[in-house]
Amino acid sequence: MKRFHVTIAAFLVLAVFGVAVYWFEIRGAEERKEKKEKENRILSVSFLSLETLTIEREGKGRVSLSRTGADAWEISEPIRTDADAGAVKSLANRLQGLDFRRVVEEEPADLAKYGLAEPPIRVFIRGDGREETLELGNRGPIGNTLYVKTAAGPPVYLVDSALLSAVDKGLFDLRERRIVTFDRNQAEGIRLTYPDREIRLAKVDLQWRIQEPGDYPADESEINQMLTELITLKADQFAAEKMEDPSEYGLDRPRLEVELTLNDRTRAAFRVGRKKDGGYYAHRVGGDPVYLISSESMQKLTRQVNELRDKTILGFDRDSVLAVEFARPATATIRAERAPGEKDWKITYPFIKEIQQYRMSSILLDLKRLKAEEFVDDRPQDLAPFGFDDPFLGITLFGAGDQPLASVTIGKSAPRHLRYAKTSEEPVYAVAADPLEAILKKITDLLGD
Repeated sequence: MKRFHVTIAAFLVLAVFGVAVYWFEIRGAEERKEKKEKENRILSVSFLSLETLTIEREGKGRVSLSRTGADAWEISEPIRTDADAGAVKSLANRLQGLDFRRVVEEEPADLAKYGLAEPPIRVFIRGDGREETLELGNRGPIGNTLYVKTAAGPPVYLVDSALLSAVDKGLFDLRERRIVTFDRNQAEGIRLTYPDREIRLAKVDLQWRIQEPGDYPADESEINQMLTELITLKADQFAAEKMEDPSEYGLDRPRLEVELTLNDRTRAAFRVGRKKDGGYYAHRVGGDPVYLISSESMQKLTRQVNELRDKTILGFDRDSVLAVEFARPATATIRAERAPGEKDWKITYPFIKEIQQYRMSSILLDLKRLKAEEFVDDRPQDLAPFGFDDPFLGITLFGAGDQPLASVTIGKSAPRHLRYAKTSEEPVYAVAADPLEAILKKITDLLGD
C-alpha cells in the first residue's frame, strides 16, 4: 500500500511538472512570439474589421474600395464597380501582417533621402473605429527592402520590398474582371449558342447529359474543363464602361452566347462578338462593361457536340464482372469466369484452365479505358458496311446470375488506323486499332502457356 501511495505521488508530481512545462515553456513561447510579432507590427487594423481601403499613387490617381459584405467589396473611386474580392483580401492580409525588419530612424531629420518627403504611394485604411495611413518610399540599401512610415508618427521602418508589388495596384488590378461569377457546384444547366448550332446540357441525377441537339451522356471531364474555363474567364481589357450600340462590337449578331442555369434559380449569361486586336468583345447580360477576352479563351469555348459526349465504350464496374466471353469468327468462343468474392480466374470453355489473375485484370482495365475516337453514326440503318456481320472481335461481360453487364462488337478497319465498334446502344463508334490489337493479343495469351 505504501508503494502504491508513492507511485500516485510521483505521478502527480510528473503531471504538475508537465503542466508547468506546457504553460511556461510551450504556451509561454507562443505568447512571447505573438507579443514580439505585435511589437513589430506597423498597422493595427485587422482584415475582419476593415471598412475602407484607398491606394493613392503619384501621377496615377487613386482607387478607393469599400466593404459591402463579409467577403464582398466594391470600388467607389474612380468609378463605381465590383471589386475582385480575392485581390482585395490578398492586399488586406499583406497590410495586416506587415512587420518591420528594423527601425531606421526614430526622429528622421530628412525624409527626402528615404523617398518619404513626398511618398509615391500612400495607403489609407479605416476600420476598428480609427484611420491609419501607410506611406511607401524608396527601396532600402540592401536587397528586397523598402522604406515606409505611417502618418501617425515619425519613425522610418525597413520592411520587405514585396510590399511594393502587393500595394502598387490600380483600377484594373483590383476590379472584378471575371465575366460571370458562380461556383462550380451551382451549375445545373449550360446553353451554348453559335450561329450554326446550339448545344444544351443539364445535370440529371448529379450527372451531366447533353439534351440538344440530341440526348447523349456527357463527358464529365470535358464539362468540368469547360466550367473551369467559364469560372476563370477574365477580361484582358475593358473596351467600354457602358455599351451604347451592340453592333459596334458585333454583339447584335454574336459568335457565341453562353447561358448558365444555377441551382438558386438564377441565370448568368454573356455574349461574345467580333474579333478585335487578337481578342474578342464580350458583354455580360445585365451588366455594363464591354470586355475583351483572349482568342485562346474563345477557342476553348468553341465546342462541337461530339467533343462533349461521353466517349466511354464500356461502362462497367470491374469488381462486378464474374465472367467474360471473347468471340471471333471461325474460332471457338472463349469464356473465362471467377467465383463471386474471389480474384482468381479460369477458362471454362472450350476447356478448363487456370489463369493468372493479373492477365484478366489487365484485359478488363484495357476494356475500361477503351474510348471512342469518333462518333460515326448515331442511328445506323445498315450495320453491314461497318463489318459487324463478320466482326473482328466480340466481347461480353457478365455479372451475378450470368446477367450481361456490357458488350462490344468490333467491326472492320476504318480510316486513320481506326476500327468500327458498337455496343448494345445505337451509335457506331470508331476506336483506335492499336489498343484493340493489344487486347486481342492478351486474349490469345490466355490460351498459351
